[in-house]
Parts: sequence; C-alpha cells; structure tokens
Amino acid sequence: MSIYEIFNNYFQLFLIILVRCIGIFTSAPFFSGIAMPFRFKLAFSFFVGIVSTPIVIGYGIKFPEDLAVFGVALVSNFVFGVAIGYFAFFIISVFQQAAQIFSIQMGLGMNEVVDPVSDIQVPAIGNILGILLLLIFLRLDGHFYFVNLIVDSFKKVDLIDKNISGIILKGLNGALFVMFEISIKIALPVIAVTILLDIAMGLISRVAPQFNVMIMGFNMKMLAGFIVLWFLMPVLVDVGEHIVTELFNTSLDWVSAMGIVK
Repeated sequence: MSIYEIFNNYFQLFLIILVRCIGIFTSAPFFSGIAMPFRFKLAFSFFVGIVSTPIVIGYGIKFPEDLAVFGVALVSNFVFGVAIGYFAFFIISVFQQAAQIFSIQMGLGMNEVVDPVSDIQVPAIGNILGILLLLIFLRLDGHFYFVNLIVDSFKKVDLIDKNISGIILKGLNGALFVMFEISIKIALPVIAVTILLDIAMGLISRVAPQFNVMIMGFNMKMLAGFIVLWFLMPVLVDVGEHIVTELFNTSLDWVSAMGIVK
C-alpha cells in the first residue's frame, strides 16, 4: 500500500492524530509560547501526524464513521493533547514559581520581564531559572519524549468517558500541587536568609537608630539572596534533572491510568 493510499483510506485517523498533536504542541513546554510561531507548530504537528499515521494504523484503531461522533472525537483529542501539555507545563514552571516567591523577599518583585516561553510577566531571575530548567528539559530529550508519548497514547483513542475526564482533572490538580510544593521548598533557603536579615536589621535599628536600616537592609537582602542562589545553583541543576525525569515517568503513568497505554 502506497503512502497516498494510506493517507486516502485513513484520512480521518490522520485528522485525529493531527488534532492531538496540535493540542500538545500549543501547551507543552518548549513548543508553546510566543517564541515559536503558530505556523511552525501547525507545520510540525502536520509532519508528526503524517509520520505517526502508519504506526498508529498498526494498533488496529477503529475511528468513528459517524460525522457527529467524529467531531466529538476531534474535540476530545484536542482537549486531551492540551491537558498533557499543561500537565508538563505546570511541572516545568517550578523554578519560575519559586522565583516569584523569593524575589519579593529579595526586593526584586517589581523587576519583571516577559517570558518568551510562557508569554507571562515573571521576575528577571525567574526567567533565568526557567530557561535553565528548559535547557535541562531539552538535554534530557524531553521534546522527543512528547513525540513518542503521542504515538504511544494512540494505542487507545476513545476519550469520551467521565472516568477519563476525572483522571485528567485529578492529574492536573496533582501537577499544580507538585509545582507549589517544590517551588516553596526551593525558595525556602532564600526566604530563611532574608528573614534572618530582617531580624538583624530590626535589632540594629533598636541599638543604633542613626543607621538608615531601610536602605542598608534592601541592598543586603538582595546581595544575600544572590549569594544563596549562587551556592544553590549545583543543587538546582540536580533538582531540575530529577523534576524532568519524574515528569517523564509521571506523565506515562498518568496516560496509563486513563487506559490509553496498554
């Protein structure tokens, strides 16, 4: 069977694959954001859909023949792709969320820039930490992992199920909980040092009122925060690798729980 015959006979299956790819690539880390034009995302989804169609055909999937059911299947596959993308996006945003927390204590809460990946305003130091985690994600071949996950997830296409919707919402809530939990743990050393400096500045203001504690404390907290981050940088790299590795395992378990990966 030629490629044209495969494409002609399984065009509906190709559309389902294309819609799921578009959903993932419009919300997943590295692929989402203003840094990558939507035309590129659409072209890349089209390419992945063409390459994946012969593989997915071997799974023996029965695509719907009724037009209404087929439309519902397209919508559900798009929602499923977006859910997987945001599941990964929440976890990859751990470093940026941590920077949102401790940058206020360091006095950098007003120093915000637009993140080209998430298209939101984040502290400048959060943008740097976010790029660090994204580079770790790319070094561990996270972009190839999502392409493989798309193909593996098509071992079962049916997503029109209330139980599966509940698992999707539970997984997204779990990703948000993990994001806040890890980000708070990362920010705690900086917060602890700045709180100790606040206590020290309060004692100095009581002992020597002639010192301008407000100006001196602002500079010292910023300097102390950067020093703590400098010493934590090797630990942050190890934590980032662990986060990305757990993201791969957790996302596969999440898809398996929905009955998609047999």
